[in-house]
Amino acid sequence: MLDRKKSMLEILALTGLILFLAFLYIRPLNGYLTSFGDNATYVLLAKSVAEGRGYRDIWTPGEPLHTQYPYVFALILSAVVLLAGLNFLWMKAVLVVFALFSVCLIYLLYRKPEGAVWALVLATLSGLCPVFFQFSHQITAEMPYLALSLMALIFIERYAAEEKWLVPAGFAAGVFIGLAYLTRKIGVMLPPAAFIYLLLRKGGPFKKRLLKSAIFALLVAAPFLLWRLRGYLATGEVTSITGLTMVDAYTAHLGPASLGDILGRIKPNLAGYSADIAEQVFFDVTWLGGSLLSWQKALVHYQRLLLPLFVGGGLIYALVKRRRCIDIYVLLYIGVLSIWFVRSGRFLVPLVPFIIYYFLLIIRAAFIQLGKLFRAFHAKPGMGAYILLVLFVLLRIFLVAWVFLMAKSSFAEVKYQFRIEVGRKTHFKAQSLAEQEFLQAAEFIKNKVPEESIILSRKPVHLYLFSGRQGVLFPYTSNKEEVLESIYGETADYVLADGFNRETRAFLWPVVEEKPDCFTPVYQGSYSALFKVIRAYDE
Repeated sequence: MLDRKKSMLEILALTGLILFLAFLYIRPLNGYLTSFGDNATYVLLAKSVAEGRGYRDIWTPGEPLHTQYPYVFALILSAVVLLAGLNFLWMKAVLVVFALFSVCLIYLLYRKPEGAVWALVLATLSGLCPVFFQFSHQITAEMPYLALSLMALIFIERYAAEEKWLVPAGFAAGVFIGLAYLTRKIGVMLPPAAFIYLLLRKGGPFKKRLLKSAIFALLVAAPFLLWRLRGYLATGEVTSITGLTMVDAYTAHLGPASLGDILGRIKPNLAGYSADIAEQVFFDVTWLGGSLLSWQKALVHYQRLLLPLFVGGGLIYALVKRRRCIDIYVLLYIGVLSIWFVRSGRFLVPLVPFIIYYFLLIIRAAFIQLGKLFRAFHAKPGMGAYILLVLFVLLRIFLVAWVFLMAKSSFAEVKYQFRIEVGRKTHFKAQSLAEQEFLQAAEFIKNKVPEESIILSRKPVHLYLFSGRQGVLFPYTSNKEEVLESIYGETADYVLADGFNRETRAFLWPVVEEKPDCFTPVYQGSYSALFKVIRAYDE
């Protein structure tokens, strides 16, 4: 009877949390794109699938097969396109559903090993995390990937507990690993994590565990191999992550990266992600209200160092003491982030619940150790016992205060983002006049430029979404002749030079300004301009 009552209380608590988050997440839904990221790409891929054109770059002349982003998320969005057209509000609603589902999965993942209270705290702090809230309102693959990867991790651990090889849990784990990878390519870390976990798990002869681990990892790697085979047949490239082997993916003329260049990314990437963990996953002290005082400035400096150290300590503790598949997966994920050629706070979204968990875990471990020491000294009263008692009390106060401040600060930032999204009346950043002018240029192109025209720009995907005109991308190189040759080689009819992209300013504007006889201005804004290409130059 007591257990049943306890279970009912847990269900009510989780239901209350989901209802609260549902209100918080649903109210700011709107029909506008919030950034120049991958939003438009996924929208147009969904449109391509919904219209029966296949998984293609419909914004590019010739509509080649798309090989960069796997297709599961676009396939989900295609259902929205079929039912409601290019309705950004309903697409965001799908993301909110995945976000709320992820909160439930976080609770389920930690309910058994950590208890209901800890699981509920983790679910709450994850749901109130600013970066978690932010990407639940952007049409990107982070939220679906988080939900699918959590499902995969849950079933991997259930499969590991089974002695038989062919069981439903193993099949479910394989399905969700495949779906996770085909949502975001970082999911390729799940098969090796499962292999290592199954191999190191105690129970049964080592050779049997090795064979079981290897067969399982190879079978669940099939989606990865098939996706790469498709990409190779379409483009001839063995991998689609060529940016990893470049010095700078956005500056092609710098050439391929050496091993030293790749390893050289580790320090700046880890430093950058340390700041992101401190200020986006946990809390930014500037959200506590008022101007920054001297103690707050000091806290900003030290939290960027201390918080990641706490999280890293928690991960190491978990690997040594428990060694769950989750911990191995997180370690591999962080390893990839440390050498990746692009750093972005969005890459932390699938790690949010684990980052919060490791922070709380290391604090709890410190409690336990201090408690053991205190009991050992208690039999011999003295200064050491009193010091330990004071440390124990202070650490408990610190943890409670930290969780309170984190929740308060996170909720304050979420409320700020909430108000922005509720009041949003335009695409992209409302404060960026250059981005708004891009939309004006797209409207001009839609009304004044012939439909069959090809436009070279930095954002051909977004330009197609808002103007309906196909386009091409210019090469990221300081070689002006190479950029000019690409304009004529791609048979571009127009060139749109925007005013907010680094690559446009560095590589396209210099060509336009140096070769005025090659271009005729047809639209001039304060930041951007549209030019018609003079074909006589090509002759």
